[in-house]
Amino acid sequence: MDLAAMRERVLAALDAAQRAWLQGLDLLGLARTVDGQPAWPHAWRFSAQVLAYDAGLLRQLLWTLAAIALALTCAGAALLSQRRTRRHRQVPAPARPHPLLTWPRAWWALAALALLAAPWPPAHLVFTRAVPTSFHQSPTGFEARAIVAGQQLYAAHCASCHGPTARGDGPRAAQGGPNDLWPPTLIGNLLSKRLEGELLWRVRHGWQADEGPHPPHAFGAALSAEQTWQVLDFLRANAAGQNVAEGGGWPQPVRLPRAQSACPAAPASLRTRLVFADTVPADLRPDPRLFTVLVTPAGAASGAADSVAVDCTLDDPDFRTAMAQLLGVPPTSLNGHQVLSDRAGWLRARSTPGAAGWRDDDLLCQTPTGPEAAVADASRPVGEGLDALIARMDAAPLLPLRAGFAHR
Repeated sequence: MDLAAMRERVLAALDAAQRAWLQGLDLLGLARTVDGQPAWPHAWRFSAQVLAYDAGLLRQLLWTLAAIALALTCAGAALLSQRRTRRHRQVPAPARPHPLLTWPRAWWALAALALLAAPWPPAHLVFTRAVPTSFHQSPTGFEARAIVAGQQLYAAHCASCHGPTARGDGPRAAQGGPNDLWPPTLIGNLLSKRLEGELLWRVRHGWQADEGPHPPHAFGAALSAEQTWQVLDFLRANAAGQNVAEGGGWPQPVRLPRAQSACPAAPASLRTRLVFADTVPADLRPDPRLFTVLVTPAGAASGAADSVAVDCTLDDPDFRTAMAQLLGVPPTSLNGHQVLSDRAGWLRARSTPGAAGWRDDDLLCQTPTGPEAAVADASRPVGEGLDALIARMDAAPLLPLRAGFAHR
């Protein structure tokens, strides 16, 4: 097994173990409920931020976990041996000196030796502070209507400090907050460096920096948990769109929003192609590899029913607004765009109005996350056109990370 696969499995196991522990506590009635979901009861959790990139630290942790497992095994053997020894002592036997070394003592000694020999990694690199909502998961499903609702809530409660595009340049930001700290920009990788449940906590309860109180202030009284999730959905869509508008693509993977429509889900074997237009484009051709959705303005007479190139027509205004946010364009400028998502539902490529066809540069999200990106990029398929683009998508599936843990 190569290092990348080992790292992915170890981090997935650590994440699963923490979530299983929380589920177990909840089933036993030992976990309180915060914001509608079971609360993490501990002040710390495993941190994947360093483990995801430091191979040496990961090996230290693996050897330490192996040593702990060995110590627990030896401790169990010692307890069993002690129990067996007590049974034997109940049977009368000739008096004899008590031996210095017995099996229970030997097992306990091995357990202690295993713990002493373990290469314990620095705790501050393996653990990080947790909050009660650390392992909360968004119930919105990244729906288009949640993104639109979040956009309205952001404008009402957040834009005055963070700015209309979440760059931290709102009119109140210049006034200075506590300790004259400006609001952070929310279009970089800040959102992907935090678990979504921890972002929920920071928005609703605020947070404390080392040097004192730090914006944002707590919005728990102004926003419900559901509304906070909607704001976070908008922030992810906005960050994606701002990066596309600046020519940087989607540096963090983002999902295709869910729409309120009668369109069936794309078959698992197909990728999804969104075509934004009033009617079916004359040059649109059917493709058996793609599930094609024509996204029209509300009430447009698309004529898609007579086209073999379109599998479904969608006229959800919220979906168009959400996709405009993700593409970094006004909703009125959507027509002429095409978007591809992969089989897992991650947005991967975008074609702009007037383009003669798909180009290599249209692949906006192409990063295998981690140090192996350069190796994967060197071996990727090359060429122009839709065939080459799909080949590149399939050759480099995404492994989205959130706070270092895989996010499916």
